[in-house]
Amino acid sequence: MKDAVAVGETAKLLATNLRTLRAAQGETQLAVAAAAGLTPQHYRLLEKAVSPSGGPANPRLSTLLALAQVHGISVAELLIARPHA
Repeated sequence: MKDAVAVGETAKLLATNLRTLRAAQGETQLAVAAAAGLTPQHYRLLEKAVSPSGGPANPRLSTLLALAQVHGISVAELLIARPHA
């Protein structure tokens, strides 16, 4: 049960960070998805912290690497709590 809670909390943290980073860069979901090689639907789900099956988002490492590259940060920075405006 702890693992499921941790995955859900991490998915929410990733979603918040993705929204914040995208907004700070003035980009649309469509633009970030395209730059990362994701479908717009996949990216939207990541920003909502859910998977296609309805559970918490659990992206592949390659997806996290692509998103980090788009935002010019490390994968670790995608997954850390940060103050949000």
